[in-house]
Amino acid sequence: MTDRYNRHIILSEIGQIGQDKISNAKVLVIGAGGLGCPVLQYLTAAGVGTIGIIDFDVVELSNLQRQVLFGTSTLGKNKAIAAKARLEDLNSAISIFAYAEKLTHQNAIHLFNQYDIIVDGTDNFETRYLVSDACIITNKPLVFGAIYKFEGQVSVFNYNNGSSYRCLFPNPPKQGSVPNCSEIGVLGVLPGIIGSMQANEVLKIILSIGNVLSGKLLCYNALTSNTSTLKINRNETAISNVLKDKENFHKKEINFKCDIEVNSLSIETFLSKENVQFIDVREAHEHPKIKDLAVTYIPLSELEHSLDKIDKTKKKAIFCQSGIRSKRAVELLQERDIQNCFSVIEGASEINNIISALDPSGFKNLKGLQNIKIMTNKKPKSVFKEGAITSEFIGNSIHKHQTKTSIGAHNIFLGQVRADEIDGKTVSAIEYTAYEDMANQKFHEIRESAFEKFDLTCMHIYHSLGTVKAGEICLFVFVSSPRRKVVFEALEFIVEAIKADVPVFGKEIFEDESHQWKVNN
Repeated sequence: MTDRYNRHIILSEIGQIGQDKISNAKVLVIGAGGLGCPVLQYLTAAGVGTIGIIDFDVVELSNLQRQVLFGTSTLGKNKAIAAKARLEDLNSAISIFAYAEKLTHQNAIHLFNQYDIIVDGTDNFETRYLVSDACIITNKPLVFGAIYKFEGQVSVFNYNNGSSYRCLFPNPPKQGSVPNCSEIGVLGVLPGIIGSMQANEVLKIILSIGNVLSGKLLCYNALTSNTSTLKINRNETAISNVLKDKENFHKKEINFKCDIEVNSLSIETFLSKENVQFIDVREAHEHPKIKDLAVTYIPLSELEHSLDKIDKTKKKAIFCQSGIRSKRAVELLQERDIQNCFSVIEGASEINNIISALDPSGFKNLKGLQNIKIMTNKKPKSVFKEGAITSEFIGNSIHKHQTKTSIGAHNIFLGQVRADEIDGKTVSAIEYTAYEDMANQKFHEIRESAFEKFDLTCMHIYHSLGTVKAGEICLFVFVSSPRRKVVFEALEFIVEAIKADVPVFGKEIFEDESHQWKVNN
């Protein structure tokens, strides 16, 4: 084995004695996710003699962006078991134990007593406090890591009578108030950086070399490459409280429930109901978007100040990326006495999959048909009208929306045939023609794009075919939104897209009955 660990052994600070210490060490890693993967890889490669992995979760496609132990062949497999298989190929000379179960107050003490060092690779506060308290009770050093978007933290707790996690954060935040990476996102390389730092702290503890991050919190910013270190003072009261209550530790349960009971239902339930407002509480940049459903976008961070967007007369089906923020949103709305709020069980990706898989022919029996914009091979509804668009038609189109108090703002664009003078001749009319199927499809795409890009409640687009006289209307676009600024931006977007992309052609007819094709139509 000398060859395998040669680069360690030739370091004077490690040598054969140090490598023997590594081989005799026992390390338990909580979580084989973004942080756990690099920790496990480097500890395995370094020759840590006994490694434990506890994780009840399974490998999903979204994990592969950062959880580098896994590949497509492991999708659907338990992470602890899949990680063990990969790591045994990396180093078959060590012992690796996989625990395909949840870490609980009932199994933590027994499990921790079998290892020398505990590594926290979890992503939720409930489990972090469980791990911290169990480490205090068993007197095990805890190597801590945390990530958030582009930032990470590393520290070592309970080391040589040092500070603990509760010295830094005495009490957990309210459940659901702080999103994890599945909800807010994370730079894929960041867990690798922070996890490698955690592995480094483990080796420093085993070898008793360097300055262990005990009593210190190292903060790293991946965008600036800046690091800062904060001092953590030992809080005797916080540690004492854990030890005083250690006899009751095994009786405790992790409470993942909200303080207010939240009703959760499948998206399919809401698709079959009338009078439903679908609300997406993800941040604006998050994908995928729900393309085939009329959705109100209100990020959770803005929900408290956007209650005017909530339609109190409808059932509210609230969703996010994973189902956690949607529960918090329901809780927030219920606290403000807004009823009929439900958390959608599925996240955005699964909602798209469910809607895509539904047979369009079956929608005829659903009450909520108006909520869904079915994408089929059938031609989109024609936007073309024969002859000029009359003021009566425009008035009727606008009038039916004026009683809807939830809209707030309307805006219209009227394209009028101008009596232009060209080479001494005056245009008296324009005769419009189009590739109707292609043009209708383009109008439809512009409409869908505008609904996705802007918070709109309604839109009408109509274009004339045939002869339209000078002074008459040939194009009518109507948009409405709860926000005045939005209708101006949306209308400009739509009109410019129509001018650029829709195959409608105009033949300019002059007063002497001669004609020419309109340029830049």
